[in-house]
Amino acid sequence: MDEIEKHGQQHGYRIEEAVRNGNPGYRLIGGQRVFGERIRIFRAAPDKRSRQTARRELYDEAKRLMATFHGRVDKSTLLNDRKRIDVAKAYELLEANKRDADLVEVVQFFLKYNPAKQKCTVKEAVLRFLEKRGVTAEEFANTNRGYRRDKDRRQRRFGGYSRTHRFTLTSHLRKFCADFGDEQIGIMPAKRPDLKVWLNEKFPNKTTRGNYRRALHNFFSWAVEEGLLAENPAKPWKTSKTSDDRAKEFAYPGIILPHELREYLQGAHTHAKRLLPYFALGAFSGIRTDEFEELRWGSIRPADRIIFATSAVSKTGEPRIVPIHPTLAAWLEVVPRGRADERVVPTTFEAMRRRLLKELNRKRKTKLKWPPNALRHSFGSYRYRQTLSLEQTSDEMRHSDPKLFRKHYLNPDVTKDMAKEYWSLTPSKVLGLHPPAKPKGSKRTPPKKDKKAAKRRKR
Repeated sequence: MDEIEKHGQQHGYRIEEAVRNGNPGYRLIGGQRVFGERIRIFRAAPDKRSRQTARRELYDEAKRLMATFHGRVDKSTLLNDRKRIDVAKAYELLEANKRDADLVEVVQFFLKYNPAKQKCTVKEAVLRFLEKRGVTAEEFANTNRGYRRDKDRRQRRFGGYSRTHRFTLTSHLRKFCADFGDEQIGIMPAKRPDLKVWLNEKFPNKTTRGNYRRALHNFFSWAVEEGLLAENPAKPWKTSKTSDDRAKEFAYPGIILPHELREYLQGAHTHAKRLLPYFALGAFSGIRTDEFEELRWGSIRPADRIIFATSAVSKTGEPRIVPIHPTLAAWLEVVPRGRADERVVPTTFEAMRRRLLKELNRKRKTKLKWPPNALRHSFGSYRYRQTLSLEQTSDEMRHSDPKLFRKHYLNPDVTKDMAKEYWSLTPSKVLGLHPPAKPKGSKRTPPKKDKKAAKRRKR
């Protein structure tokens, strides 16, 4: 025990009586802060016999700590002048920023949140991330409108990523780099609370905030795979679902009623005839919106009653075959066809559809609505009511599991009469158009055989 009294004070250790939670005992406190850590170790000693045991345990612990401290002091003699200056500067920085931390804690923090061998800022990492998705640094610095107009980016997919995905990701990360671009990428996990505050203050709308968090989650996941981050700071935060969220989760998918589809078809025929193939194909074949962007007239073969969707068109990247319903076949006979390499719908079909909806609602008291993914949801719901087969309808919509169709695409409010009216919306009934009659040519009568001329030719 005398060694503690003689040498313990030199290193800042001492054993004294203490009381914790009403229990008497002894505690070992002290320790240098340069190479070691301050400690407080308590041992309860309720009776006279346990006091000796408690003091003995604290004594052994103090000897171990002093031996460890001596080893660190021996290593400290190996520091050269340059390293001593770095240590002094490090403590000056800590004191200037009023941070009560040791160099050991700083190094441990650095090793945890900066696993990369090379230094990299957030903006540099974002540019590397987008480059693998076909977005250059010039496009990242460009405006949204300029990026859309770039003809080189019109290709639908690049490395498996769609054009819409690349544009949205670039837009989100551009705003993120405006505030965090100069930060070191390795420090972002430690800034997780600041990241959450940034999302909440910058984007009050819950849907927009979720879209930005998913974009950041995508980027940070790539950074973890590349070894730039120790963990993903944009992992979903645990939040309780509100009643509106639960109601939205279990709500039926929105569909277009038969009389509304009739108005859309009539309006397209009057105001935007180039949209007729969009409404006809979407409503009576269930083609996805992304597939419209690259669908060409050469892929549609009404004679075979099939639409061939190649791997470059389909969402999953696999070729798929879409049967042509008789109602759709009737529309394809009326709609003017373009060349085989021409687009079925214009590139701005979504903007044209929004303008058409605004035009139709201009003089209406009851406004027409356009639910999300309206045409594909409508086709699935009305097709199921017509076939009464989950497997068949799910297969026509190219779903891997009928449960997926039942959960996200089936609206059980559709009745048999509604389905009958929906599939009866042919061009003749909606617009009074009939397929062009085939030209009737007079039958050519074969010329009479001249037997005498034939004999002369033989001779």
